[in-house]
Amino acid sequence: YSGEYFNFVRRLQEGGGYAEARRVSAWKREGRYLDVGCATGFFIKGLRDNSRWSVQGVEFGEDASRYAQEKLGLDVRQGSLEGARFSDSSFDWIRLNNVLEHVPDPLSLLREASRILAPGGRIELAVPNGLSDRRGYLNFWKEKGKRAASKDGHIWFFSADSLKHLSAKAGLRIHRAASAGLKGGLRP
Repeated sequence: YSGEYFNFVRRLQEGGGYAEARRVSAWKREGRYLDVGCATGFFIKGLRDNSRWSVQGVEFGEDASRYAQEKLGLDVRQGSLEGARFSDSSFDWIRLNNVLEHVPDPLSLLREASRILAPGGRIELAVPNGLSDRRGYLNFWKEKGKRAASKDGHIWFFSADSLKHLSAKAGLRIHRAASAGLKGGLRP
């Protein structure tokens, strides 16, 4: 991913981390948090600065992970989750926010997340899966009869059933499922 892909508004990302700090701290006062696909790290910086949680990140983008390490002083590993080689049961909370649709093998990623999740821990997974997210692909398929490439680097789209199936195959149990709704879908 190019540097432009990570052109996030720092204040908004850190504010999201502050909100996350309140949410996870209400669940558990302190713990170990991993953000997979943490980009430049602003989100986990906001979490770290506003909670007792220790934070780590994994990021494929070399420039983004270097920024998080050098400018923000965060423990961010560059590359894939599998390549990060975390120990079993390393984290109480793992965030996979808009990551699963980018990886070649989603089941492998979920199995690795399951392996490094501590007993009783949680994985927070968010993926785009509304009609507005895949309309361009559907139109391309109808016109050309072949699969389109995503401008956002998306390889997969998931239905609720496919996510349930993948989660079960990875040894995970769904605690809660929700949708962003129409407003969230119309934003893009």
